[in-house]
Amino acid sequence: NFSEFFVADEAIQPNAEELTKTFAKPGARDLLAAFRDELAKVEPFEVGPLETSLQAFVAARGIKVGELIHPLRLALCGKTVGMGLYDTLAILGRERCLKRIDRMLVNQTS
Repeated sequence: NFSEFFVADEAIQPNAEELTKTFAKPGARDLLAAFRDELAKVEPFEVGPLETSLQAFVAARGIKVGELIHPLRLALCGKTVGMGLYDTLAILGRERCLKRIDRMLVNQTS
């Protein structure tokens, strides 16, 4: 069931085990913060441009997509698995995505 991501932003509570596993990886928080800045600039905030932005971001850093997708999805949905990521981003919209990422970054200080 992936419907939880539609609830109020503050109600998203990441799974504790996934949270520890995801953010224990070196650089996960920094990647999420850097991609947050990229998301703020994507125009239009739709599936195609969102996918292009994420693919360019990981290619420029020489990392695997999963290194970014897991922390991003956890911030957005509270889980590392769920609906299609680009659809999730587009459905939530820029403001809610940025708000959820900011909340995750504040809560994951290391």
